[in-house]
Amino acid sequence: MYDAAGHILRMGDGGRRDVTRQSPTVASVAAFSPNTFPKDVAVAPDGTLYVTIENRIMRIKPDGSTQIIAGTASSGCGADDSSNASAIALNLPWGIDIGPDGAIYIADGQNHKVRKIIPGESQSSITTIVGRGSCTGGFAGDGGQAGDGRLSQPRELALGPDGSIYIVDSLNLRIRRVSPDNIIRTVAGNGVEGEPQAGGLATASRLPGFFGVVSIDVSPHGEVHFVTNRGGAGAIGDARILKIDSSGVLRTVAGTPGDACADPCNRPDGVLATQTPLLFPTSLSIGPDGSMYLTEKNTANGGVAFVSRIGPDGRIGRLAGQLQAGFGGGDGGPARLATFADLRGTDPGPDGSLFVADGGSNGVRKVIQAAQGLSSLGYKVASEDGREVYEFGPNGQHERTRDALTNGIIFEFGYDPHDRLASITDGGGKVTTIEGPRSFRTIPRVSLAVQSGPVGREDVP
Repeated sequence: MYDAAGHILRMGDGGRRDVTRQSPTVASVAAFSPNTFPKDVAVAPDGTLYVTIENRIMRIKPDGSTQIIAGTASSGCGADDSSNASAIALNLPWGIDIGPDGAIYIADGQNHKVRKIIPGESQSSITTIVGRGSCTGGFAGDGGQAGDGRLSQPRELALGPDGSIYIVDSLNLRIRRVSPDNIIRTVAGNGVEGEPQAGGLATASRLPGFFGVVSIDVSPHGEVHFVTNRGGAGAIGDARILKIDSSGVLRTVAGTPGDACADPCNRPDGVLATQTPLLFPTSLSIGPDGSMYLTEKNTANGGVAFVSRIGPDGRIGRLAGQLQAGFGGGDGGPARLATFADLRGTDPGPDGSLFVADGGSNGVRKVIQAAQGLSSLGYKVASEDGREVYEFGPNGQHERTRDALTNGIIFEFGYDPHDRLASITDGGGKVTTIEGPRSFRTIPRVSLAVQSGPVGREDVP
């Protein structure tokens, strides 16, 4: 039984566990072939993952099945539109996001385009939103139709709650917006390289060169946030998260101007994010509650890499990853003892997990929160070792136990009209029914008090 108000898990043996004191855990959810280097990940409301790998877009369904939905094995300048996206050549796609309409949007970097994919069960369609008619980069189109706009190596993008597309137009040193009426405009950057100037209009500010704007996301309230990790002339430094406020002014929300944290960046948890330097940041994602998730790493691949969380109160703490180098270790254990390498994009999942593209280990991993809320639908609580997830209904009854890695059901529980345990179904579909006068005993593994005694029992194949 789970007490949502007190965040207490009441165990079948009479024990109690305060899940607020439990560390998040880490699990691998996808592994790719060597040197695949996943770059970014987006999570759909049903838990389906979309990942940019090499020159292709891969879909990973909740059942673990995979499919290439766009791109070919070789890079190229594919047609702007097609009913078969997997036949269209892409050229180093990087950023990926899912719009309110359920479509997939990608930054097709070296084709200098932003594309939209409509995922289908067997075949997906693709169309070009920005940069139609050419795979040559440039700067043009502000104030006009997005299709006529020109970009230069767009690296990242993000969708706003109104469907606006925000694009990191890297070599043009700008951030561009495609509004719902399909007009493209610059919202940050003046085309001049340098450190961003917080406190002034975003469109009048310089932006760092050498792909120094590394990530972008939009808050649930529509505020655009982006991450820098380089200063003027491409020098490493000025690691910050900045936002464009409602009046178009640039504000620093994390990091200190012109500064970067010294490796391995052993800063204390709970400090104000605006009063402490950041290590070399590589990606940003924003959760439904406004929490920001930031990946930070040593500038050398294979060095220290970790995930930080900045809460709605503006304080930063390390969520996952050790302060020492490693490659994909620690699955099933506490998140802060796991090791990562060359962290890329992140995205919060619908169940409260944080999905991370771990380029160094060629996979996607997820950080599982100890207690994951499901609003009116119920709650999820991870086991202490992170290998299982317990799902509870709105009234706190234990409804099922899932494998944290595969999401497969291990046990499912049914109750009678008096809220007494009536059946247990295992992962193979075998059902055990419970009948007759009952007293309490414990079933191993599931941590549930099961009423039993002299009972009638029926195994249903």
